Amino acid sequence: MGGGMAEQEQPVGLAVQIAEVRRILEVGLTDLRGQLALVLQRAEHGERRHEELVKVVADMRGTFNERLDELEKRVQGGELERAKVAGVVEWSKRKATGISLGIGAAGLVLGFVMKLLGVGA
Repeated sequence: MGGGMAEQEQPVGLAVQIAEVRRILEVGLTDLRGQLALVLQRAEHGERRHEELVKVVADMRGTFNERLDELEKRVQGGELERAKVAGVVEWSKRKATGISLGIGAAGLVLGFVMKLLGVGA
């Protein structure tokens, strides 16, 4: 009868060990599910943040391009203005030269006329 008792304890011990393994597996699976949920939550947050940043970059790029276009127009306008000013300066030089020559010629003619008339001799 002593052997019968040991046989009864062995299935009970095995059942306890199986129950312990089952509990360990359930705890492990619960832990894995929790970690997976956290990873998925972080991934979703990362995707949302990525979408936000894509919009911010697109807005910044649009603003940058608008500002660049504005500056380009100002540079082109400045070049046009500079060309106009250079044209006016060149025209002014020609006029000044013409006026100087005219005044010099008038002085020469006036001196010649005065010489002929005997004025100032």
